[in-house]
Amino acid sequence: MDFSLEKYLTVAQDNCICQTAYAKNKEKDLTIYQKQLMFLTIARVQKETQTFKIEKITFKEFMDIMDIPVGGNTERKIAECVENLENKSIIVKTSDGKETELFWINPDVTRVDWTEKMIYIQLNRDLEKYLLNLDGNFTSFQLGFVTNFKGKYSFRVYEYLHSYLGLGRLIVKREDALRILGSSRYRHIADFDRYVLKKSVDEINEYSDIDVKYYRRIDRKNITHYFFIIRKKDPEDIEIIQDEWVPRESEYDKIKKDFEQFLNPSTKKEVPNKKEKNNIYESEIL
Repeated sequence: MDFSLEKYLTVAQDNCICQTAYAKNKEKDLTIYQKQLMFLTIARVQKETQTFKIEKITFKEFMDIMDIPVGGNTERKIAECVENLENKSIIVKTSDGKETELFWINPDVTRVDWTEKMIYIQLNRDLEKYLLNLDGNFTSFQLGFVTNFKGKYSFRVYEYLHSYLGLGRLIVKREDALRILGSSRYRHIADFDRYVLKKSVDEINEYSDIDVKYYRRIDRKNITHYFFIIRKKDPEDIEIIQDEWVPRESEYDKIKKDFEQFLNPSTKKEVPNKKEKNNIYESEIL
């Protein structure tokens, strides 16, 4: 499949995952790369199957689909994110009010092959009831709407608010917002506002298929509740966002192509005009 087409794949999750799940502590919380990898893996799952299979994802696929910049120690960070997935989990409250801990992956098969530069990943079978054969109470969205998120909490805020899109509005208690959306890292409401909510809503409004506005209820100088208004963007606005999913030549590839052309000039290449000379490599500076 063309990498760009994978952005149209659907991420579908039971609302227990979207609305009640939270990380027990910061050690259990997913990093940005890990959250991106989970969304991509979930998007590739065949929803009508009965069990999870091992998904194979190359480093290049992961970086291209999730718009991760190439270079530096990116590949090493990707490998580390896979290696550290074993103990990552969430606490989920089921419909009967019970809370249970769910681990994300099967550690027996999830690994990185450096020779192939390949990720082998299999979701934990305990997640099957929340991701396979969903009927009724679930949330779904196209993968491309989260591929440009750079903030760690934008993914969580997006899936949480998207699950309430049908209602159009939502009131959340302060303590619930801190626990479900802010993880265990932010317990002070001012830090939560600055580093979680505002940054996440800004990214959601810019890159995703929904628009979000939020207000705070303040009682005696203390924030007690958040009030969210959530609406689906107009089809024309969504098409504009999806137009950006078409792969474009990266700056790195452009520079590499220019350099290769300098080393192996074509006999048919025309003499550059004055405006082009600034973009040509000169032997004196190599």
